[in-house]
Amino acid sequence: MMQTGDVAANTDHSRELRQELDVVEETLRLLLQLVLAPVKLASASSLETAAVWLLEREIMHWLTLGPFTRREVIM
Repeated sequence: MMQTGDVAANTDHSRELRQELDVVEETLRLLLQLVLAPVKLASASSLETAAVWLLEREIMHWLTLGPFTRREVIM
């Protein structure tokens, strides 16, 4: 049977690992956006279409992040 200290240490480790994975996921999403943005912008039919796409992308990015993972909230 696991000791209480072992359970607490395991929980802390799991929490730290989840936070690290969240950072990696956010970084990969940002990288994907940076790679796709020039292609999407270059293929836009007008400046307005490109501007709307950038705004939608930014909104969706912020909606997918929880308030406690945003660096502006943490700092």
